[in-house]
Amino acid sequence: MARIVVLGAGFAGLWAALGAARKRDEIGAPAADVEILVVDRNPYHNIRTWGALHTVGWDRQLYTSGAPAKVTKQVINQQRIYPPRNGARADILAAAAPTVQKPPPAARR
Repeated sequence: MARIVVLGAGFAGLWAALGAARKRDEIGAPAADVEILVVDRNPYHNIRTWGALHTVGWDRQLYTSGAPAKVTKQVINQQRIYPPRNGARADILAAAAPTVQKPPPAARR
């Protein structure tokens, strides 16, 4: 089996892996014959965009944008998505509790 290894799970790594998968499909190689492996130092996907929008509701109405929305995004990406790193079961469950995760402060525009 051939293996394509992509180092880094950021934007370029994602596009490299997608490009490799498209090329594999284009030449007709079965997925079982060509493995595409993405390796990153973090155990999560690592795309960060520069711009930010904060929307609310099912219809995704704009709540904030620009710098205030970027602050909200940083809170979500750096504090809420990842469980506490100490590995304590009680802390992980407490972090996942909806009552603990109030909406981050944002200046509404």
